[in-house]
Amino acid sequence: MYTVPSRRPALHLRLRRRQGRRNVRAWLTRISAMLRVRSRTASRAGGAAPRAIIAACGLIARRTRNNISGAAAIEFAIVLSVFLVLALGILAYGIYLGAAHGVSQLAADSARASVAGLNDTERAVIAKDHVALHVGDFMLLSLEKVKVEAAPSANDVNQFQVIVRFDASDLPIWFMSNIIPLPAKTIERSASIKRGGY
Repeated sequence: MYTVPSRRPALHLRLRRRQGRRNVRAWLTRISAMLRVRSRTASRAGGAAPRAIIAACGLIARRTRNNISGAAAIEFAIVLSVFLVLALGILAYGIYLGAAHGVSQLAADSARASVAGLNDTERAVIAKDHVALHVGDFMLLSLEKVKVEAAPSANDVNQFQVIVRFDASDLPIWFMSNIIPLPAKTIERSASIKRGGY
């Protein structure tokens, strides 16, 4: 059996729009009335009433009673600001996490390379040379901003630990620190590997 679709939702929306327009009209009428009362009071007191301003406000009120096109512009401005903050946050954290991944990879690779050393001094030299040789493989890192510490681990004498620190203050993200909460400017990653005698 065929049923006629209900038109109640559309009617409900139309009634809501009319009610919103009535509220705007009532608000504009109240403002106009307040301005007229103030102008009469000022003229009775002997002051110069700003009749041109009142006439201009009345004209604007009459023209904008049924015009709600500005609502879209306001909504767009609100949504655009939120979207821009979100996009800048994605960009900033993407760059930062890319640099952090590079530092972590350098620490792991240099710790693996240090296994070839016969003693701790030679292992430290190999680890530092490996970082200096391969830091250029990572686009966001520079050798001048990287510091390497290589030594036996303080927690376990059988572990050799490599710590790589990168000063990320030159990354092009810190101008957004007033808008987005950003992490620390120094990125530190460590890797350890068991020394010989398996």
